Amino acid sequence: MGDMTQDTCFLPSPPIDYTTVDTQRTSGDRQYLDSAHYHIIRGKYISGAKFIESYENKRIKLVSWKEYYENGHLKKQGTMTSAIHIPIGIWTYYSSEGGVDSVVNYDRPYRVSYFKALKIAEKKGFKMPDIEIKLKTDSTFIYWEIARWTMNESDATAEVILIDTETGKVTKPEYQLIGIY
Repeated sequence: MGDMTQDTCFLPSPPIDYTTVDTQRTSGDRQYLDSAHYHIIRGKYISGAKFIESYENKRIKLVSWKEYYENGHLKKQGTMTSAIHIPIGIWTYYSSEGGVDSVVNYDRPYRVSYFKALKIAEKKGFKMPDIEIKLKTDSTFIYWEIARWTMNESDATAEVILIDTETGKVTKPEYQLIGIY
């Protein structure tokens, strides 16, 4: 598989296109299971063939994702963040015949990967599962934005740090995140 490996940079496009309508599975069956700290989704095409299998670990906010072709062959598999669906680590994409089309390392574009950013954030007191992580881009830099939310009666505020994806330098932004509910 070494000669099939391909490092590709997609910033920050998730592996799932939510704008595409899949008419083959509009009435397909989807099963949701919630067990302790795991949320499991198993989706099927109308034909009954497996469509997706998703295992979310709510403690570390990561989803193990497998998507299938209707013929039963694996289409893609990898790990992504729960809320924002940022692909992390190695993803493998397959042809409809079942062969490996490509292997993409989504950590490669960043010297400071998702997991390195988590370790840096933990040293600053930002720990899972009480944080939210996403990629933030300004005109010249890409950051891991780590937010620790505090919930109040009618709103929520977040303490935020930014971790440079090249250097690992931690800064506090000049903005504050506020949620109203």
